[in-house]
Amino acid sequence: MKEQEKQRLIDEMFTMGNDAIKRPSHYMLEDGTEVKNHIRSILGDDGFKSWAIGNAIKYVSRYKDKGKPIQDLKKAQENIQMVIDVLGEQDDLD
Repeated sequence: MKEQEKQRLIDEMFTMGNDAIKRPSHYMLEDGTEVKNHIRSILGDDGFKSWAIGNAIKYVSRYKDKGKPIQDLKKAQENIQMVIDVLGEQDDLD
């Protein structure tokens, strides 16, 4: 991930506040890093995309069961958006 992209993510994190869909506080590390960004740095782009698709499947599969169906579908949508964002970044590099 480019330094510019890292800074954009940090800036967004501090301007969006606590968002249960995009930036739940329980997925923030002590240094302000989001767990999803940490996962991406460990897995790389291809592993990250697979992880996000797996999460989307999980949220769609159980959206009726936890009492917040719209929230779970939005979480699935957010995970799909993460894949789209990575693909867009890769297209920009070509």
